[in-house]
Amino acid sequence: MVIDRNLAEEILDEGKDPDGKKLYEISEKIAKDISRLNTNQLRKYFGEVKKIPSNENFKYYVKRFIAVFLYNMYKSNDYRYYQQFSDSIKNLALVTSEKDLKALKRFKDFFESLVAYHKFYNTLNNQRR
Repeated sequence: MVIDRNLAEEILDEGKDPDGKKLYEISEKIAKDISRLNTNQLRKYFGEVKKIPSNENFKYYVKRFIAVFLYNMYKSNDYRYYQQFSDSIKNLALVTSEKDLKALKRFKDFFESLVAYHKFYNTLNNQRR
């Protein structure tokens, strides 16, 4: 599943998704898709997201995150497997960089949810082996 710009707008707009249903639904779907991704790598990206300041300078740091994130994804040997994931995160981050602090909060919430669901599905998959 790929999050395009329209879906990113919907996820990040609390007026369009007031209860977060779409945000959490999509983060769970993506977490299932990337359950083979190294947990440490995903947590590293989440660490970068958490570092984005919640002030008027956040747009600069979101754009910086996009560059660092894409660089790390493209240098991965499994890039083709994770291309939809990287495209989704890039689209979410780009839309976030065009919005306000409320969108930044939802972007951070999305990423936190993604990490939590990923850990769950990753653990579940490892138990089945």
